[in-house]
Amino acid sequence: MLLMAMMLAFGAPQGGAASPPSADLSEPGAPATNPGGWVTNDDYPPQAMREEREGVTGFRLTYDNSGLPRKCEIVSSSGHADLDAATCDLVMERALFEPGKDRTGMAVGGTYTNRIRWSIPEGAPAMPGPLPFSDPGRMTLQYVLDAEGGVASCEGRVEGLVAPAGDQTAAVDLCQGVEASAPYPPPLDSEGKPVSRRYRMTIEVTTEDIGPRGGVPK
Repeated sequence: MLLMAMMLAFGAPQGGAASPPSADLSEPGAPATNPGGWVTNDDYPPQAMREEREGVTGFRLTYDNSGLPRKCEIVSSSGHADLDAATCDLVMERALFEPGKDRTGMAVGGTYTNRIRWSIPEGAPAMPGPLPFSDPGRMTLQYVLDAEGGVASCEGRVEGLVAPAGDQTAAVDLCQGVEASAPYPPPLDSEGKPVSRRYRMTIEVTTEDIGPRGGVPK
């Protein structure tokens, strides 16, 4: 009888069966569009390109549970404030994410870190700079690149700006340099797909007399 009582005691269930652990549904977030299309050569700040300034900008994006970026931080500077500022402005405008999920499968935000290398593309047209004109005026360059990087059209316009020698044609033939450097890397949209794109640059020239040679402006 004692032996049977011990067997019954050990064989009796010790409470209800344990519940199986719930499945972990967590997933990391990821870019929903190609990060390579967030910042392209077409976005190079004109002043930085004129001065041939390059660098690498490291950034960190914070995005919400809908996948939209809410904050951009520079984690490593290129050494040039305009390149860093352009990086954050562009990725905040163009980046989009597939939000991650927590253990229960609910969408959650997150952070994303990457770098943008600002490098002037080989064969890029020289940016027109101030020329020795005697009168105030304006130069406007407008051109269209097709989806293959070719120059579909180009127009240079000059208002005022009479050169000292009286001939301004050669000095402001802006399209010659643009067309000679084609083809260019194809313009890309926010999803990294080739598109046609119009570019317009305007330079306004002003003059100011500051006195005889060697004089100091006041």
